[in-house]
Amino acid sequence: MALYEQERTCARCGHEEVRQLPPLVAAFEERRQWTDPCSQCGSHLFSSSSEELPPLDAKILEEWATNGDLSLDQQDEDLLMARADWFPLLSEFVQRRDLTHQKRSVLLSALCVLVFDNTPNTDYPDAEIDRNIAQTVIDFLLGNQWLFEEIGNEGLYHYIAATVYPQIGRDLPPDHDMI
Repeated sequence: MALYEQERTCARCGHEEVRQLPPLVAAFEERRQWTDPCSQCGSHLFSSSSEELPPLDAKILEEWATNGDLSLDQQDEDLLMARADWFPLLSEFVQRRDLTHQKRSVLLSALCVLVFDNTPNTDYPDAEIDRNIAQTVIDFLLGNQWLFEEIGNEGLYHYIAATVYPQIGRDLPPDHDMI
């Protein structure tokens, strides 16, 4: 089993520590918290830290999707999940009615981010895009409009919806219905 490295540097003595985490610990913010004091001086203050995160796979996504207390990241989970190679998992899990509304909302938002990130944008003319990825996700969303009716716009940034919704034949909701 692959292990993922987490590092930190003590702000008081400069001691650097490294530990190895299994995927189902490293993947989740709540599980990878390192609360032990510095092993050299006992301080709880750290000047820097970094962590290596495992790629999303079915096991990690299942754990995240079925546990309301877990997050991959406390902010912007949808941005983190919006990767073309994760589309098959995202599209499968967003359709699962046994998941909480909040988890499905993050998944639907991630799919919209994937379209946004792969749509030409005059604000980012040098951005790398792949229209084939965007079209694949658009086709999925067009065939699954019920997801928007069931899940809604919760958690979707207005600027992302402004790019994505016209491509899937949806009216843009009022600003107050989105973040």
